[in-house]
Amino acid sequence: IPSFDYVLLTIAVLKCFDIECNLEDNAIYVDARKAKYTELKIHSDASSLAPFLAAKALGYKFEIKAEIDKNQADSIFIDILKQMGFCDSKLKFLNTKSIKPISLDCDNFPDIVPFIALLCTQANGTSVLKNLYRLKNKESDRINNTVKILNALGANIDTDGNNMIIHGKKETWEGGLDIETYNDHRMLMLAAIASLNCKKTNRLNNCNAVNKSYPKFWEDFIKIGGKYECM
Repeated sequence: IPSFDYVLLTIAVLKCFDIECNLEDNAIYVDARKAKYTELKIHSDASSLAPFLAAKALGYKFEIKAEIDKNQADSIFIDILKQMGFCDSKLKFLNTKSIKPISLDCDNFPDIVPFIALLCTQANGTSVLKNLYRLKNKESDRINNTVKILNALGANIDTDGNNMIIHGKKETWEGGLDIETYNDHRMLMLAAIASLNCKKTNRLNNCNAVNKSYPKFWEDFIKIGGKYECM
């Protein structure tokens, strides 16, 4: 089942309310006849945290206060940062030029792929992000649009069917460009965080698209020292 961790997380939440759930033949059978009221702690959203973890990996210094449920598929982003050498086992971010390329099957965490791709552009060598087919049918074609945004800024990314091949090199981009974000909240946040790696401020369109998942994104972006202009 695609995004299976999201399915398991949904079932885990329903069971907190004594709702019976059974997985059978790629279907979820739900029995809510014994459902009851309960108080439930909601953890921070790993997908929304990913842009700011990427910002820290790019060298921006600020404190993140978040408690992430490891059952969230996108929490794997923290392990990827450690594997590439952006931070240590205690999530202390490192100022290093020796970032390792990575090869990943991304089928289970498509929402964070744009930010993984961004960080792969700063690794020393070629990274491969595989099994990206579901990115084509999000709010926009996030395979091609991620490549278009990052290549416009100075990256070197090729595509091979459902894969991205990212030729990484630690460098700061010039910036000062007009960036199309395709009215897609993830693409808009990608363009904003990628702009942190630019000398000049970029101009972004569809700046209100972040309201779909992160209405206070720009407020937090400015707090960490980010700058942006809307077209």
